[in-house]
Amino acid sequence: MHFPIQLIHGRFIKRYKREVKYEESRFDLTAQNDKKTCFIDVKNVTMKTGKYAQFPDAVTTRGLKHLKTLTKAREEGFRAVMLYIIQRMDVEIFTPAYEIDPQYADGLKKAVKGGVEIIPLQVRVSPESIELFRELPWEI
Repeated sequence: MHFPIQLIHGRFIKRYKREVKYEESRFDLTAQNDKKTCFIDVKNVTMKTGKYAQFPDAVTTRGLKHLKTLTKAREEGFRAVMLYIIQRMDVEIFTPAYEIDPQYADGLKKAVKGGVEIIPLQVRVSPESIELFRELPWEI
């Protein structure tokens, strides 16, 4: 998990915590140094439509709540990141699944406009390991 935290924060991380509560949400990680705190919510992506990796694969009211809370954290001066872990190698671009959960897709658009960052990381999964492959481009 060290590479994604460095990629997200862009600086030396002095501390990080898992399962951190903020407002009405619980985020997967926070990363901190002396100057900044970054809230990070992690979602696993397994769905594919054509060349697109898509999230969510079912309606997610909890995911939408997290987007709203990340946006609020960003408005309050924190860094806020949606980290999508894409667990397939046959995709080229990340996008929200509008046809499955249009509210989540619209919420992601609003979150990005509010300063929440999207980082879609493609990983290679094998029985022995999960290996970071690359950051994918995204469209919303």
